[in-house]
Amino acid sequence: MKKYIGVCLIVITTSIFTGCGSKNKTLICSKKDTSTGMEINESINVDFEEEHIAKAKIVQIIAVDDSYISYMENLKNSFERQFANYQDKKGISMNTEIKNHNIEISIVANFGEMDDEAKESLDIINTKATYSDMKKTFENQSYICK
Repeated sequence: MKKYIGVCLIVITTSIFTGCGSKNKTLICSKKDTSTGMEINESINVDFEEEHIAKAKIVQIIAVDDSYISYMENLKNSFERQFANYQDKKGISMNTEIKNHNIEISIVANFGEMDDEAKESLDIINTKATYSDMKKTFENQSYICK
């Protein structure tokens, strides 16, 4: 009996410290594209709590060739207009900035803070999708997911 209790304690302790049995997961996907004068590195982190999306963060880093440096402000403004429908939505924050030869765009969606209107505006994420659904969707769009 003591051996059984000892083995159970080891299994429980290992599960706690390794996160086994946890219902929380994070899907991390990335993709690299090139376009005329630009290289776009995109990463998407989606946090799940019990198979429901809790939070998503999308980061795009656009490296601009030297020949397009003088157009960086115009490019930044163009990207901001592309994502403008996410601004001023409850639970969604967006930041765009220029750093050296890069334009960095960050969108964070906190689903616990969002109202229905904000959730509906997210045509980039199916808010009811499971971890495996999201992984398949991103992989079908040429993302590499972990």
